[in-house]
Amino acid sequence: MTVNAAAQSPWAAAFAGGTAIGPVIGGFMLEHFWWGSVFLINAPIMVLLLFGAVILLPESRNPNPGPFDVASAALSIAGMLPLVYGLKELGAHGVGVVSISAMLVGIALLWVFVRRQLTLAEPLLDVSLFANRVFTVAILTNLLSVFSILGLLFFLPQYLQFVEGLSPLTAGLWILPFALASVVGSLAAPALARLLTLRVVIGGGMLLAATGFVVGALVIDSTGLIALGLWTATIGLGIGLAESLTNDVVVSSAPPERTGSAAAVSETAYEMGGAMGTAVLGTLGLALYSAGLADASGEVPQQVIETGSETPGGAQLAADGLPGVVADSFLATAAESFTSGMAVVLLVAGLVAAYTGLQALIALRTRRVSAQKSATSEVVV
Repeated sequence: MTVNAAAQSPWAAAFAGGTAIGPVIGGFMLEHFWWGSVFLINAPIMVLLLFGAVILLPESRNPNPGPFDVASAALSIAGMLPLVYGLKELGAHGVGVVSISAMLVGIALLWVFVRRQLTLAEPLLDVSLFANRVFTVAILTNLLSVFSILGLLFFLPQYLQFVEGLSPLTAGLWILPFALASVVGSLAAPALARLLTLRVVIGGGMLLAATGFVVGALVIDSTGLIALGLWTATIGLGIGLAESLTNDVVVSSAPPERTGSAAAVSETAYEMGGAMGTAVLGTLGLALYSAGLADASGEVPQQVIETGSETPGGAQLAADGLPGVVADSFLATAAESFTSGMAVVLLVAGLVAAYTGLQALIALRTRRVSAQKSATSEVVV
């Protein structure tokens, strides 16, 4: 393990800590102020960060940065937008000309983007780094771990509020077990890596998270909030163990002169994993929810079903104009459908996490790094 892992562990813990504090503060604001306050409260924090960064952060500049390639930036955006749109259309309306065409256009544009990067002397994204197997596995771990947890974070707050009937603030508090366990995992990972290896800690962490996902999928509709806190904490602990170490592997496996590019690719993987997790798992769960809601009582007007099928919050609003018994039956169907859809999402996320863990255990190997990168001469992964 390099010294990078010990330095990056607090960063990962801070990231997880923000995840813990955010829902609680957001829930408090929603209970006491209008919904826009959730966004407004971030403005003074961002202003403080902007001025603080100028004063406190040391300057780090590439003496030969090369020109910024506008065409590559445009291609990356132009490729991602139709791909995500196609995935959302696929989930909402099934296989069709629009969804398939959009995804094919997106894939084609991203292929052109990759080909362009291989021909540039100063690429926007150094895809040649993926020739290193250890680097590729670490990047995929970053991407797929974020992909998995976005499925949980997309549905968990809605489940707590609209199925369990909790207030926004209380729902935020029940997300704390996941976030605090992530902090614990992030801080404990470097010490565990000294006792074991990075490979075992990263792979084992993802397998632990996979266990939490699968348990959640199996018991979510039959157990209470205490059990929910336990399996979400298991996911958080596993993700914290893995994610706090993968960036060390990414940077250590790249040549010294390309560590900046390696870190940029790692950050891109996080962002892409988040976007794809929301698009794919979010669309999957909501599509199953909508399909289940279509089985609502025949006494429910079709317009109410269509409005309620968008989100469980929409179902609650749509049910306000229904007679009491009909409204209760409609909302019970909505809650059952949402829970079933969330269970499938958790199962898919668990399978992705399990694959990621096994990939790390099998594919990562011992790598030598230069003295400039590490206080030791070897990175054991």
